[in-house]
Amino acid sequence: FRAAASGEPVAAEVPYRRGDGSLTVLSITAAPVRDRHGQVVAAVSVFEDISERRQVRDDLERANRELIELAEALQLTNAVIWRLDGTIRLWTGGAEEFYGWTPEEAAGRSIHELLQTRVTGGLEAAMQELLRSGRWQGELRHIHKDGRELFVASYWVLHRNLAGEPFEVVEVNNDITDRRRAES
Repeated sequence: FRAAASGEPVAAEVPYRRGDGSLTVLSITAAPVRDRHGQVVAAVSVFEDISERRQVRDDLERANRELIELAEALQLTNAVIWRLDGTIRLWTGGAEEFYGWTPEEAAGRSIHELLQTRVTGGLEAAMQELLRSGRWQGELRHIHKDGRELFVASYWVLHRNLAGEPFEVVEVNNDITDRRRAES
């Protein structure tokens, strides 16, 4: 075992065929066991079947792609995925075109700081509604990279992890800047 041979902890995900022929994925973590002189004498290993977790993750990624494709098909301006702390995880080409930042410039930044988000009724109230119901929709004011003020009709969907804890938001926006300016 590599943990025993190298003296370093090892972690890997590996496919495994069960006795019934079905395929599963195992997470394997191994750590060396040392004697009182520091010599590696064995390795302790933990095996966990992560097939269900991987399937949920793959299903979530597929649902995200489908939502983004739907947004584009409906000619909605952009879609973004961000973590609950606001950190941008996915910035689509539509978001780049609309806001001016490339995916590389946006990734890892706070969406609300980057776009200087202003929410009708307040960001805190929007987040509370999102956490309560799993969805939020309303109007946002954002700032383009060049400083222009933009308005969007926004729809947020909350995603939860396997433990049921909220962890990320899919945000789909439709440009309503011209309409808002005409109303003013």
